[in-house]
Amino acid sequence: SRLCKYMVDNNVTSVAALASVKVSTELWGEGAPTGPTLKDFAQEFVKGLDVWAATVGNVDADGYRNSQSAQGAWTNVHYIPIGNTNNSDFKDYGNNQYDDGLEPWKLTVAGTEISSSQAWEIAIRGLMNLVTAEGEAFLPTMDDRNKAYTLADNGKMSDAMPKATDGNKWGKNPWYEFGELVTYNGAAIENVDVNFMVKVGAWHVVRSFVKTSGNNPLGMVGNFQQFGTGSSTLILTGYEGLIAPMRELLVLMRIYKYLLDNNIEQNVYTAIKDQKFDFWLYNVNGDVGEPSLKDFAQEFVKGLDVWTATVGNVDADGYRNSQSAQGAWTNVHYIPIGNTNNSDFKEYGNNQYDDGKEPWKLNVAGTELTSSQAWEIAIRGLMNLVTAEGEAFLPTMDDRNKAYTLADNGKMSDAMPKATDGNKWGKNPWYEFGELVTYNGAAIENVDVNFMVKVGAWHVVRSFVKTSGNNPLGMVGNFQQFGTGSSTLILAGYEGLISPMRELMVLMRIYKDILDNNVSENVYTAIKDKTYSFDLYGV
Repeated sequence: SRLCKYMVDNNVTSVAALASVKVSTELWGEGAPTGPTLKDFAQEFVKGLDVWAATVGNVDADGYRNSQSAQGAWTNVHYIPIGNTNNSDFKDYGNNQYDDGLEPWKLTVAGTEISSSQAWEIAIRGLMNLVTAEGEAFLPTMDDRNKAYTLADNGKMSDAMPKATDGNKWGKNPWYEFGELVTYNGAAIENVDVNFMVKVGAWHVVRSFVKTSGNNPLGMVGNFQQFGTGSSTLILTGYEGLIAPMRELLVLMRIYKYLLDNNIEQNVYTAIKDQKFDFWLYNVNGDVGEPSLKDFAQEFVKGLDVWTATVGNVDADGYRNSQSAQGAWTNVHYIPIGNTNNSDFKEYGNNQYDDGKEPWKLNVAGTELTSSQAWEIAIRGLMNLVTAEGEAFLPTMDDRNKAYTLADNGKMSDAMPKATDGNKWGKNPWYEFGELVTYNGAAIENVDVNFMVKVGAWHVVRSFVKTSGNNPLGMVGNFQQFGTGSSTLILAGYEGLISPMRELMVLMRIYKDILDNNVSENVYTAIKDKTYSFDLYGV
């Protein structure tokens, strides 16, 4: 009608006269839609991250772990509940999270209820409107999954919220990645950029819902998209493997949260083109079936509460047990670690192994860890965080005093290290034989991270790592000795013995400090000038 008005007002009689004429496309008046905006949608959409964080359970719907592997479900992982068991589309893989009784997550935007699958499509269309010159109008033109789009500043967060396709619903397995998770140059991915998300999102919407000359839509959200080098894959240099729509949903939430947190209203591509967004789906780094070091740390530091709550007699010090009339340490704090049926723990007799207390164990992303495994993982993790060499240094240690380089290195989001197969405590983890480590002859109250790397690195090697200079014990060695000779750990001013159980307590305090201060990277810089309590017994 504006075009007709222009023709009447200007007495236009030919089409040629309209070649350079532009008229407003404004529908709502005053430049503001009366319906919900993309920002209105985003404010509700990002609340899914809280739902994800608060929901922990077993996910059998990965495809690979569910039907192709003996590994079974992902256990104790984060996810967004999306449906019910009465939907036949969700029964193919059986015994999955659809039947866990949780209420499906839905959004309400300006009074309209939106399902999680609709939110997935709206988020992709909205992102295209914000950061591509073509916007969502590009989708009906995609006769090829690799058709080029133009990344550019385009729409605004105040623009109208896109609409999802009528009948939009999840496909049969929205978590499906079939054990072939996307990698970059063969390595696990921690984060991706906006180009990656537009690349996969555009074709995923088309493949699911948009009829083009090159696509007959599935009528539901396709289970996965594949990156690779062939014409039947999405071609993006370096990327190969599968990505599930549910992973895309989480990454999209993180993108929109970034926009909201930084009050980005327009020029969105310029604002986020250099940003990276977490790739996690299950809250384990890279989602390659391994928890992150942070996941481990959050469980590991709970040992401090166990230590505080457990008071009794400890005969396993070595010196007081077998070399002195003093007898046990009485009414001290400790972490119970085993039972009297383990012959390794009987040599010193009448110690805390037979007190009937349940051994402390950790559960990290569904995997049970013993306290001795936690000791090794904590040391390996600390090395990855604060040494240039990381735990890869351990197999090179032909000498207990081989030098390492303290430096900022890994991140708390990196994968949790693994303990050695067969890891177990030695015969006396509290053993210090009355010669507790001193500094310049004085008792120690605190130690720093360098001290802990020094003792931890060789203690792990001495216990479990075969090198040209070491035949491992096959169990955690009872103590390590500081001194001035070649058979001791040489660290200026330090002399005496330290038990692995004391190391365990100091390591917990280090990780607690890292968590309490939200340190996620540059860890050495953050803690290099700090010291940590050397206390073992709470005395």
